[in-house]
Amino acid sequence: MGEAGRAREAIAQVEALPADEVDDRELTIAGLLAQDGRVEEAIALLRRLPGTRAATDLAELLISQDRFAEAVAVIPDVAAQRREKEKAASESKGGWGGDP
Repeated sequence: MGEAGRAREAIAQVEALPADEVDDRELTIAGLLAQDGRVEEAIALLRRLPGTRAATDLAELLISQDRFAEAVAVIPDVAAQRREKEKAASESKGGWGGDP
């Protein structure tokens, strides 16, 4: 069985499991789709997913496809999500928000 066959088998196994039994299920499937050569499907899946990791994985996949303009458009989302996360962490501590 070749690389593509193993990726297809792994996708089927992950999809067969209940969603709550696989950490980052959709991200895992997207990675396997990309390994299987189904890059457009992986990109479409990652575009629908929230979170920094999905945006980062999407940007990396777009860069690997020489789709730099699309990757750059995704990167601000990553930066904005990181700022929101840092702001929420700072507010939950009740502090001044870190170093000046």
